[in-house]
Amino acid sequence: MSNTGRRDYLADLNRQLWQYRKRVFSDADHFFERTSVEQARRPPVFVRAHEEENVIVRPGASPEEIKKVQSMIAVSARHRWFSSMLSSQAFAQSVFANLLCLGKLDTLAGVRADEGGAAFFEAGHVPGKAILEYEATYLGEKRKTSVDLFIQGISRAAVECKLSEAGVGSCSRPRLRPADPTFEREHCDGSYTYQRGRTERCSLTSIRVRYWEYIPELFDWRPDVDHPHCPIRYTYQLVRNVLAACVRNEVVVPNGAHALLVYDRRNPAFQPGGDGMVAYGQVSHALRDRSLLRRCSWQRILARLQQDDSLNWLTDAI
Repeated sequence: MSNTGRRDYLADLNRQLWQYRKRVFSDADHFFERTSVEQARRPPVFVRAHEEENVIVRPGASPEEIKKVQSMIAVSARHRWFSSMLSSQAFAQSVFANLLCLGKLDTLAGVRADEGGAAFFEAGHVPGKAILEYEATYLGEKRKTSVDLFIQGISRAAVECKLSEAGVGSCSRPRLRPADPTFEREHCDGSYTYQRGRTERCSLTSIRVRYWEYIPELFDWRPDVDHPHCPIRYTYQLVRNVLAACVRNEVVVPNGAHALLVYDRRNPAFQPGGDGMVAYGQVSHALRDRSLLRRCSWQRILARLQQDDSLNWLTDAI
């Protein structure tokens, strides 16, 4: 992915967001941080006290409906950059929280993944439950895997939503710095090898995170040999989502489960050769059953929502 392509993409996206801010929030300057930065270089950012305005709600909605949509992700679960109009979390909440609140989640039935097959669930498969910011409590993590949208029922789908991100999310242990309190114990050089006197090849395994306990049942990556380049360093978030979908009661149960990557097809990171698409390909090719990982663009999802006239207010805003 060229730096120029990403820079142009972000500049165009930022311009669209500033136009949206001017159109929708023309009389609400107090909602936003002030900035002297050139608009093409920075998206509009809400002040903390008004960051819930970053979630789109139905015009004319009752106070109860607004509260329900805006609270579907707890304040404590909001990402660091939730207040930015580039927040993929706020974007996902705008789409999925409204569908849930209005009883419209079945609009997603039969939306096709890029590779074929259902992106979310097949037509006629009514989800038993759908949860935003679902926490997987069974992977042994100190900071639990949080799935943007988790769909339960006949099908289980762990949905990872991206917008302007430069990739799918990498492992943090190679990014630890000497000043970090866990550096000596947990730093990793990016290889899957014995390091720093640890008795496990993976730094995370040494603190009882269970990824490599489950990975061999789903992937072709061997846990008992060295890997000069750790297979999950740059594929980290997608691998976690596959595990979140497929592990149940400490047992790998892949039947009816899959992880889904939702992305902006304009983003160079998710075009051929982009970092996000390269990581996706690495995970897909390593899976014994490739149907356990699927991808679908926001554009395809919105095209489906546009078929329902009662959702025009949502698709027009997006």
